[in-house]
Amino acid sequence: EHPNVVAAKAGKVIYVGPDVNGDGKMVIVDQGQDWLSAYGNLDSVRVKEGTVLERADSIGRVKDVLHFEIRQSGNSVDVSKYLPSA
Repeated sequence: EHPNVVAAKAGKVIYVGPDVNGDGKMVIVDQGQDWLSAYGNLDSVRVKEGTVLERADSIGRVKDVLHFEIRQSGNSVDVSKYLPSA
Protein backbone atom coordinates (compact mmCIF):
# COMPACT_ATOMS: atom_id res chain seq x y z
CA GLU A 1 0.00 0.00 0.00
CA HIS A 2 1.18 3.53 -0.74
CA PRO A 3 2.42 5.60 2.23
CA ASN A 4 0.08 8.09 3.90
CA VAL A 5 0.77 11.82 3.44
CA VAL A 6 -0.13 14.23 6.24
CA ALA A 7 -0.34 18.02 6.50
CA ALA A 8 2.93 19.65 7.58
CA LYS A 9 0.98 22.51 9.16
CA ALA A 10 -2.64 23.51 9.71
CA GLY A 11 -4.40 25.31 6.87
CA LYS A 12 -7.17 25.25 4.27
CA VAL A 13 -7.08 23.18 1.09
CA ILE A 14 -7.25 25.57 -1.87
CA TYR A 15 -6.48 23.17 -4.74
CA VAL A 16 -7.10 19.50 -5.47
CA GLY A 17 -6.43 18.32 -9.00
CA PRO A 18 -3.86 17.03 -11.46
CA ASP A 19 -0.20 17.40 -10.57
CA VAL A 20 1.67 19.99 -12.62
CA ASN A 21 3.61 17.27 -14.44
CA GLY A 22 0.37 15.47 -15.27
CA ASP A 23 1.34 12.37 -13.32
CA GLY A 24 -0.76 11.91 -10.21
CA LYS A 25 -2.73 14.33 -8.11
CA MET A 26 -1.76 17.47 -6.21
CA VAL A 27 -3.07 19.17 -3.07
CA ILE A 28 -2.19 22.77 -2.14
CA VAL A 29 -2.82 24.03 1.40
CA ASP A 30 -3.03 27.74 2.30
CA GLN A 31 -1.43 28.13 5.70
CA GLY A 32 -2.10 31.86 6.01
CA GLN A 33 0.21 34.89 5.93
CA ASP A 34 1.20 34.16 2.30
CA TRP A 35 2.42 30.60 3.07
CA LEU A 36 1.40 27.63 0.92
CA SER A 37 2.40 23.98 0.98
CA ALA A 38 2.06 21.69 -2.04
CA TYR A 39 1.91 17.90 -2.00
CA GLY A 40 2.35 16.32 -5.42
CA ASN A 41 2.65 12.90 -7.04
CA LEU A 42 -0.28 11.59 -4.99
CA ASP A 43 -2.01 8.35 -5.90
CA SER A 44 -5.19 9.16 -3.97
CA VAL A 45 -6.58 12.21 -2.16
CA ARG A 46 -8.72 12.24 1.00
CA VAL A 47 -9.53 15.97 1.07
CA LYS A 48 -11.43 18.42 -1.12
CA GLU A 49 -11.07 22.14 -1.77
CA GLY A 50 -12.26 24.03 1.30
CA THR A 51 -11.26 21.31 3.79
CA VAL A 52 -9.68 22.80 6.93
CA LEU A 53 -6.74 20.70 8.12
CA GLU A 54 -4.92 20.48 11.41
CA ARG A 55 -1.24 19.58 11.47
CA ALA A 56 -0.76 15.85 10.72
CA ASP A 57 -4.27 15.35 9.26
CA SER A 58 -4.26 12.86 6.39
CA ILE A 59 -4.20 14.34 2.88
CA GLY A 60 -3.91 11.17 0.82
CA ARG A 61 -1.43 8.56 -0.35
CA VAL A 62 1.74 9.09 -2.38
CA LYS A 63 2.42 7.11 -5.58
CA ASP A 64 6.13 6.57 -4.98
CA VAL A 65 8.15 9.73 -4.21
CA LEU A 66 6.33 12.71 -2.69
CA HIS A 67 6.82 16.11 -4.30
CA PHE A 68 6.65 18.55 -1.36
CA GLU A 69 7.07 22.28 -1.72
CA ILE A 70 6.66 25.28 0.58
CA ARG A 71 6.04 28.73 -0.88
CA GLN A 72 6.09 32.13 0.82
CA SER A 73 4.61 35.03 -1.14
CA GLY A 74 4.79 32.89 -4.30
CA ASN A 75 8.47 31.97 -3.93
CA SER A 76 9.76 28.47 -3.21
CA VAL A 77 11.69 28.13 0.03
CA ASP A 78 14.16 25.48 1.18
CA VAL A 79 11.93 22.84 2.82
CA SER A 80 14.84 21.41 4.81
CA LYS A 81 14.63 24.50 7.06
CA TYR A 82 11.08 23.50 8.04
CA LEU A 83 11.37 19.73 8.37
CA PRO A 84 12.44 17.99 11.59
CA SER A 85 15.98 16.67 11.55
CA ALA A 86 16.50 12.92 11.51
